[in-house]
Amino acid sequence: MKLSRSIVLLVFAVAAVPMLLLLSVTTLASRRALLAGARQLVVERADRLRLRVGDRLDGTLEALDAEARQTRWQELPDDGRLRKLHEILAQREDLLAVGLLDPEGHPLPGLAVTAPGGDPGLPAAEAEAAGRVLADVGRTTFGPIARDAAGRGRFIPLVAPLPDRLLAHGKARVGYLTAAVSLAGIDALLAQRPYDDGTEALLVDPDGTLIAARGPLAAPELAAVRTFPIVQALARDRAGLEQSQEVRTAEFEMPKGAAAIGAYATVPTAGWGVVVEQPKARVLSLVRWVQREGVLGLALGLLLSVVLGVLFARSIVGPLRRVVAEALDISRGIFGREIKLGKRNELGDLVHTFNYMSKQLQAYDSENRGLYETLEKGYLETIVALANSVDSKDSYTRGHSQRVADLSVAVGQELKLPDRTLKHLFYGGILHDIGKIGIPDRILLKQAVLSDDEMKVMREHPVIGAAIVEPVAFLAPAAPCVRHHHERWDGNGYPDKLKGTSIPLVARIVNAADTWDACTSTRPYQAAMGYEEALAVVRRLSGAQFDPDVVEAMVRALEKWRAAGRPVVAAAGGERPRLVVSG
Repeated sequence: MKLSRSIVLLVFAVAAVPMLLLLSVTTLASRRALLAGARQLVVERADRLRLRVGDRLDGTLEALDAEARQTRWQELPDDGRLRKLHEILAQREDLLAVGLLDPEGHPLPGLAVTAPGGDPGLPAAEAEAAGRVLADVGRTTFGPIARDAAGRGRFIPLVAPLPDRLLAHGKARVGYLTAAVSLAGIDALLAQRPYDDGTEALLVDPDGTLIAARGPLAAPELAAVRTFPIVQALARDRAGLEQSQEVRTAEFEMPKGAAAIGAYATVPTAGWGVVVEQPKARVLSLVRWVQREGVLGLALGLLLSVVLGVLFARSIVGPLRRVVAEALDISRGIFGREIKLGKRNELGDLVHTFNYMSKQLQAYDSENRGLYETLEKGYLETIVALANSVDSKDSYTRGHSQRVADLSVAVGQELKLPDRTLKHLFYGGILHDIGKIGIPDRILLKQAVLSDDEMKVMREHPVIGAAIVEPVAFLAPAAPCVRHHHERWDGNGYPDKLKGTSIPLVARIVNAADTWDACTSTRPYQAAMGYEEALAVVRRLSGAQFDPDVVEAMVRALEKWRAAGRPVVAAAGGERPRLVVSG
């Protein structure tokens, strides 16, 4: 009996000691893991909410900033400015009103519009709110949240300075474009499905006043968010957060005395703060359940369960880790990978399915690459046909488009342009004269100097060409080359009289390459120039017709061609166009 009792006690002790030790370690580890997971969760939620609010505000800010910078407000009459304001208001649903201010920040009479059904007094409130943020006139910026004339509806004033506000002239000078931005979209972001774990999310302005909230907070608590410890921590750390754009965590007591885990960050566009907090009790509820169930259910079988669980987990986790590693390779574009596993169970079926998927993806990838190459070839053949349709009209210009395209790409490579831009530059060089299809042959093929009326018709070919190219999706990026390759650096070109860097870079390159080929090829009205003579012409026009940087890049490209033995002047006959860049 004593031996039996001793064996029972020994077995009990051997089983009980590891069980109790494992239970305490599991409880402690679970507590740490759950708290760490809760911190990570609130950080992710705060960061996601910050980014979503910031993206929404950034979209509105960038749109209004673009309208302020790109619209020539000083050149528009008052009715044209009013139409433009209506257009801006119609383009964005989050705008309640837009208007114009003079350089001193005073509203321009009659130049403010309100969204349909909006408060007619909103433009005045918007102008007043905008006036309070005009100290920062160097960039487009949001102001603090304001209210309409009746004090009911809330909005965010947005002020965009016009680039030429200090040079404004005339009776109605324009200095700023302002808008009242609705908070409805921000409220919608916070009013989405509440978190199911008791988490609360707050959006507050720089003063700690509540903007919007999500979660189980009651109305009295919402009114006192400024006193929340985490909101006060946000106020203390605001400067550092705005500079680092990080999300910080904190543990504190909620208004009702319950401990909580929180995260806070700032929305840089408007200087708002984002706060996410979760009750600690909800996080640790699973730990208490583990303790209760462990004491009741694992007293006799814990040791065996742990041993079997570890062995079984190893048999499962090992292959799964291999599946994850191979899946990551597939996500990087490495298809066709296989996993060898000699098990005929559900895990083996999973691996078999994964191997099949990998092979199929490899086949699809190969097929897609072939289709892409075929499509690229078809595109290039289309361009060839378009270019040849122009060059074939005049024996003097045969091969001109190809030579302009090749030289344009060489200049773009000297300027370190990306491959995609080089491709668009090549297309633009090939198609820069496509608009001549619409020019009558009696003018296009005339062997004498064109009259003023004939020259006026001839100068329509860039506009005609752009109209041909723009509707074709893969050629649309080349449209600036076609439309603007006759613009001049000094602003005396055509059709739009653009000047300096307002001319697209690709068009400036094609302009220089086009002139080089015209100088070095025989035309009805001139004999071909030699290399040095053509180079002197191009350098003389640098800063007048051409971008000086483009001229220097073209000279470097031509010198490299000469060093490689490649012709730098027009050759007789034409060549089939070829694309020499990838991307």
